[in-house]
Amino acid sequence: MEKGNFCQSCHSDKKDFASSKHNVANFEKHMAEFAKAREEGNSCGACHMVHNSGYFLFDKSLGTDFETICKSCHSEGKVAEKTKIITSHPTNVKPKKEIDIYLLDGKIVCSTCHDVHGSVKGMVRNTGESNMCLACHADQKSVVYSEHNLSKLDYMTEKVRQTAEANPCYVCHMPHNFHKDNRLMWAFEQGRKSVFAFEMCGDCHKKDGYGYKKIPEITAHDKMFKIFPYREQYKDFLYDDGGKVSAEGSITCQTCHDPHVWKKGSTEAAYNVDGTDKDSFLKLEVKDKFCAVCHGDTTEELFSKYHDKAYREGRNKQIGESEVLRNLFIIQQNLQKLQGK
Repeated sequence: MEKGNFCQSCHSDKKDFASSKHNVANFEKHMAEFAKAREEGNSCGACHMVHNSGYFLFDKSLGTDFETICKSCHSEGKVAEKTKIITSHPTNVKPKKEIDIYLLDGKIVCSTCHDVHGSVKGMVRNTGESNMCLACHADQKSVVYSEHNLSKLDYMTEKVRQTAEANPCYVCHMPHNFHKDNRLMWAFEQGRKSVFAFEMCGDCHKKDGYGYKKIPEITAHDKMFKIFPYREQYKDFLYDDGGKVSAEGSITCQTCHDPHVWKKGSTEAAYNVDGTDKDSFLKLEVKDKFCAVCHGDTTEELFSKYHDKAYREGRNKQIGESEVLRNLFIIQQNLQKLQGK
């Protein structure tokens, strides 16, 4: 802080604020707006009011919602419009499990991720993890050792590699300013395909995408699945067009793949490798717990050749509409077998 700043006599833990981008003494623009605070050597006064103040000594008119407070500067036409906030990671929500991170009244707020008095790049809070996202999303840590850590892939562009080196999660997910109509803070524009999973995965796995070397020949499941009579019982494997689990959903990429886990239970890094039907982000348990309901003894072969276009088309030619009722009977038999009846 500035020499003689009265606040620092008590708030010595905020000493890094002297070199923070939030310190108006370091501002090159908007000088007039903070002239008084600069003249008095009181950069703290740019945000905090000692008298007649509101929440955390902010202006009363800002209320108690931290996203609103932060946006009072980080918005179009405001002091920090270069880093304006349009959309953000959900705030004012409670974590689903107990986590050792900064919370306000047990809820995630802007300050959970950002130390507003800090001087590090992005004012990122020290959570004890080199990747801040993993402080909460520890169950997805294995993505760092997978083919989806694009910083490790030989054929990535330098720009993509730099983004991934900063944080592998940021290639696919944006903590701020993602498109407002998507669920997963997705880093790409949405709206071209009706099924979210196909659009999400297809953003990379296409000829001009990051995953151009690994484009599946065929993705959609046979439409015959629409007659599946046990949707409610097996809804955990079905996803609606918005990517949510639903009995009214269908078989999508999410049914068989977990994009954060290359091979369940494995601790070995997998970079620049060709996948098999035993890894490749596959949820191997789906095979026996779901696919086998319809496919019985043929499940293993069908699961391993799901993206094989020639195999799929050849097989489909052998299945006529007259076989639909017979298949329903087989489903009932397989279901009874799986349930041990």
